[in-house]
Amino acid sequence: MEQSIPTSNKYLHSIIRILIVAILYFILGKFAFAISVSNNIVTNAPFFAEGIGLAATILFGYVNAIGIFIGQFVLAITSGVDLTSSIWISLVNSLLAIVGSYLFNKFKFSKSLLGFKNILLLSTLILLVVQPLSAILGNFILHGFEKIDAEFFWISAVTWWLGNSIGQLVLVPMLLLSFTKKFKLRNLLFKDIPVAFIAFLVTFLVFKFTYYIDSSYTLLALFFLFPLTFIFSVYGRTETVVLSLFSMTIAAFVAISLNIANLSDINRWDTFMKLDLLIVSLQLSGLILTFLLDDRNRVENALRESELQLKEINASKDKLFSIIAHDLKSPFTSIVGYSEILKDYSANCNQQETVNYASIINTSSKQTLQLLENLLDWAGLQQGRIIFRPQILNLYELTYEVVDLVKDIAEQKGISLRITIPDSINVYADKEMIKTALRNLVSNAVKFTPKGGLVEISSKLSDKEVYVSVADNGVGISPFDIGKLFDISSNFSTKGTNEEKGTGLGLSLCKEFVEKNNGKIWVKSELGKGSEFTFSLPLLKRL
Repeated sequence: MEQSIPTSNKYLHSIIRILIVAILYFILGKFAFAISVSNNIVTNAPFFAEGIGLAATILFGYVNAIGIFIGQFVLAITSGVDLTSSIWISLVNSLLAIVGSYLFNKFKFSKSLLGFKNILLLSTLILLVVQPLSAILGNFILHGFEKIDAEFFWISAVTWWLGNSIGQLVLVPMLLLSFTKKFKLRNLLFKDIPVAFIAFLVTFLVFKFTYYIDSSYTLLALFFLFPLTFIFSVYGRTETVVLSLFSMTIAAFVAISLNIANLSDINRWDTFMKLDLLIVSLQLSGLILTFLLDDRNRVENALRESELQLKEINASKDKLFSIIAHDLKSPFTSIVGYSEILKDYSANCNQQETVNYASIINTSSKQTLQLLENLLDWAGLQQGRIIFRPQILNLYELTYEVVDLVKDIAEQKGISLRITIPDSINVYADKEMIKTALRNLVSNAVKFTPKGGLVEISSKLSDKEVYVSVADNGVGISPFDIGKLFDISSNFSTKGTNEEKGTGLGLSLCKEFVEKNNGKIWVKSELGKGSEFTFSLPLLKRL
């Protein structure tokens, strides 16, 4: 029962789409007939209905060819074509839409439906495969049922080919863009439509201008539309350009149908062919140029993003080398120095001196170990080798484990560690990540708290999250420096109250590990009064 509802919805959506395709196909077909300038068979108008058909099968599947069949059949019947011819022409057009969609999806160069190479492929299929077949088969059907004479077969086929090609070339890219890119209403209203209206107006006026010149110069005057097309293509967005080409095509045929262009031989086949070829050339040049430039812009943006990523990687690499060259050197210097004193002068040292030297070596070793662990974790993150393994964790037990790791260092400074977390709180998180984050926060609190201070780890519950805080009454952080804390590239680090060295790596790890567990981390601090670092974790809810 649960699966029958979405299945029925799927069928309903398919039926609605088929009906929409059929209705749009019929309306645009009637529009083409209305602005046709032919006195015979309507084949030389921009047949946008064909664009609806091909775009629908590419976007939504072959089943939409049913809508093409219905729309073409009703269009043919209502235009005076006999029943048998209407059925055959409808069948041919719907099958050719399937063929065009299949070839485009099979040979397209990328998953994206558009782009320079795919537009070139689409234009080639329309001009050299789909529409030549449509024109030849359609006119063969009409000739077979004695609707056209043999002497007009090729004239009708060529004008059919060009008219249908014009309809598909301009409408299919526009529809593919509409359904594959997110259109912003503001851009549509204030950029795309106004520019398209200007393109319509200029095209219409250019055709109107030919009325006042000698007819032998008409086609030459119309070539002025090419610079207009290039301007739109270079400076406009792809959405603006395809909409402008659509409006220019409509303007051209409206102007011709209103007989405002100076075309004395308007009923001659060669005039139609020249006009159609001019419009096809305008469409092709505009589409190819705009998508070529769009691809170039995408490549440039990708290169800029890669450059930024490389800069970040270099900054991280420099930070890593700095840590290895400097921050690892300091604790090892202490270890080597005091171990040499014990080796060479242990006989002259009393018990207390020996214990002090051993304690310094122990503290330096633990600091070095923590630094190495942070380095390994950071390197693992950069290489994607750390696998996220969330599990149910008792927050108190995890906190106790962390406190046990740092209590020796805290005791040496006389710092109290207090846990005020109920033992009943469970979270759903990666244990090692949260343990590392909490260990770094507690270690930092100890580092920046003077002798006799207090570090408190507490928690606060909300409906869906728990907030874990590590607070100290140490030196605090200036507001200017707070923004640098979690950014490894800022190279921000300070010495602790006992001159302990810092790398700035620990807090970067905290941020990344907490965010991988669907949490956030932030800090409140005041100079001279202490700091409170807080992070959130989900309560037993699977991420």
